[in-house]
Amino acid sequence: FYHSKLKENRDAVEYLRQRGIENATVRRFMLGYAPTGGDLIKFLKSRGELELYERTGNIVKIEEGRYRDLFRGRLVIPIRDVRGNFVGFGGRSLLGEVPKYINSPESELFTKRSLLFGIYEGVAYLRELKSAVVVEGYFDVIALHQEGIRNAVATLGTSFGREHARTLSGFVEKVFLVFDGDEAGRRAVRIAVPHLLAAGLEVYTVWLPEGTDPCEFVLRDGKKAFERLLKSSGELFETLLREVETGERREEVIKDFLYFVSFVEDGIKAYSLLLELSKVTAIPVDVLALKVFRRKEEKREEREEVLSFTERLFLRGLLHFKPDIDLNQLRLSYRARTVAESILREELHDVPEEVLNLRTSNLERDFEEALRKLSIDISDELVGTSSVREAVREAMRKHGGGIRSFTVRRWKR
Repeated sequence: FYHSKLKENRDAVEYLRQRGIENATVRRFMLGYAPTGGDLIKFLKSRGELELYERTGNIVKIEEGRYRDLFRGRLVIPIRDVRGNFVGFGGRSLLGEVPKYINSPESELFTKRSLLFGIYEGVAYLRELKSAVVVEGYFDVIALHQEGIRNAVATLGTSFGREHARTLSGFVEKVFLVFDGDEAGRRAVRIAVPHLLAAGLEVYTVWLPEGTDPCEFVLRDGKKAFERLLKSSGELFETLLREVETGERREEVIKDFLYFVSFVEDGIKAYSLLLELSKVTAIPVDVLALKVFRRKEEKREEREEVLSFTERLFLRGLLHFKPDIDLNQLRLSYRARTVAESILREELHDVPEEVLNLRTSNLERDFEEALRKLSIDISDELVGTSSVREAVREAMRKHGGGIRSFTVRRWKR
């Protein structure tokens, strides 16, 4: 639907032309446009898929019979999982709307912490080349693929994490991180590298000329220039060793080297890296190994369980509705139970961002479903009222009949 509407909007077509995106690329990525009228709703109704699509959160019911498209008036970028299934959308503003980019809300289908844009379009090249080029934006990926760098992928507006690294490790052996050379870019690299090393991948860092992004660079200078940039990049630990030898920021670089080694799971590889550092610094390898061991112990203590999507929905609902629930009747991970207990004690500073930022089109329905999935025994003992639904509605009535007003009052208190 969105793809078919693209040619009807002059602003969207002109934006793509100015960015240098060719028609073949538009078709390959099925780029589209979300009209501002009610065409999408009519289309969904004609296919009998309105209620199903509403559950994705991509449309929001305003009142009975009226819906609002989350992406209305925006250029639409479809997002696929590695198998080619469409799981969500990105939306780029065309007339200066804020924010510039938006994504589909988190759901069981659309989970930003594990999805990579461009992975389906490039999966054959990832396997063939055994390497991935990780960039920051949708149009970086689109432009690189257009110019022949088809192993490029990007996260969906979130930091590169453990699950992204695990996904790539199934296809590649090394990863090129291509970020801006500013402070934000260096911070992004420092976040991504530990996850890649823990997944057993070689890491190469590529710094672009100041004020240039991958999209601009490859469209201006071409594929060969970008490939030269990749070839000139150094493997992470080799680069750090050279920096140690030059003497610039020596102590800081040694700390970085040891920090990154602590994420290497292969003990033999980690020890060989420490031997190389020992040769350059004249610091006994046993001293270096002890520092890494201590760091690994600290990391083990810091490691937290990952909350499942169902647990996050449950905690989000608990945060809003706070019905009379017996946590002992639920199958919760240790971390989920700890967060739930914090919510019930009104200790909201312990609630993780992945719960606070979770969005859903119908929290009451999704909370009820999460409770049913997590409950040990579906019975009235689970809640203090006759049903989960009544417990949720009772909580909503008690707190002003709406999620938003309830949240505001709780935070003020």
